[in-house]
Amino acid sequence: MKDTILITGVSREEGLGFETAKQLHNSGHKVIITARNEDKVNELAKRIGTDGLVVDITNQESIDSLVQKFEKKYETLDVLINNAGAFFDMGTQPLEVEMNFAKSAFDTNLFGAWRMIQAFTPFLRKSHNGRIVNVSSGAGSFEDPVFGLPVHQGIVPTYGLTKLALNGLTVKLARQLQD
Repeated sequence: MKDTILITGVSREEGLGFETAKQLHNSGHKVIITARNEDKVNELAKRIGTDGLVVDITNQESIDSLVQKFEKKYETLDVLINNAGAFFDMGTQPLEVEMNFAKSAFDTNLFGAWRMIQAFTPFLRKSHNGRIVNVSSGAGSFEDPVFGLPVHQGIVPTYGLTKLALNGLTVKLARQLQD
């Protein structure tokens, strides 16, 4: 086997996480997929031929449980792919956003990834070349031709802000973890 790779948010066969997991597994990597729904993650893991584990990235106890399960079976982690994401609020304007919706979106799209990074960095440091991949979006960019701020003020405001914040976290972590 090549690298050991953990991917969050693999709950739909038509999703980016599933396709990424499938291709990485087919390339010889050891892939572990995660999702909140046990039935879905087990079904998709079976289709790929890999391991599936349950985690709710918005819940620290759930992440701690995942860490315990992970460390019983694996010594290191080579790649953490924070793919989990939600709350795509297409067409909503910033002044229309419900704050509880915004809090939930940030909890999943930003803080969930941040929690996972904090929890799995010890395993990544044991790797020969540990890497973190935070799946973002053009919606979190100032210059994206579709979602960029000069083009579409207000389209996917909450989702876009969570991805913009995730991009900022990625920059900060790249500096801290550069070695």
